[in-house]
Amino acid sequence: MLRKSEATELNRAQLLYATVRRHLKNLYDEDESPVGWHALIAYRADNHLQNAQELEDLEANAQHLRASICRLRRQPLARLKLWLHINSLQFALRYALVTQSVALALSVVAWQLSWQPAWASELMSSESNPLVWYPFDARFFYANALAAYFAEI
Repeated sequence: MLRKSEATELNRAQLLYATVRRHLKNLYDEDESPVGWHALIAYRADNHLQNAQELEDLEANAQHLRASICRLRRQPLARLKLWLHINSLQFALRYALVTQSVALALSVVAWQLSWQPAWASELMSSESNPLVWYPFDARFFYANALAAYFAEI
C-alpha cells in the first residue's frame, strides 16, 4: 500500500543497499590476512588504510539505506494508525457533544416544567427582542453542570 513515489524510493534504496552490501563483502574478502610470501610482499599498509576508510564510508551508507528501507516499509502502517486515531477521536467527540446536548436539553426541559422562572416567561413573550441578551439565572448553569455530569456518565 505504498504510494507510487514511496514504492520507487523503496526499490531504489533496496537496489543500492544490495550493491553496497556486495561491495562491502568484496572489500572484506580482500582485507583478509594475506597467505603465503607472495601475498605478504604484495600486501601494503596504505592499501589497508584506504580500504578501512572506504569500509567506514560504505558501512555508514549501508546503515542509512537500511534505515530508509525500514522507514518506507513502516509508512503504510503509520498512515493507517493515524487514520484510526483521527476517526476514533472524531467519533468520541461527536457522540460526547450529542450526549452533552441531549442531557442539557433534557435538564432545561425538566427545569422549565418544574420551576418556570420569571425570566423564562419574559424571553418567551412576543414583546421581548430576540437580539437583546438577557442575563441567565444561576439555575441555568446548574442545569448545564447536571448535563455535563450525565454526559460524563
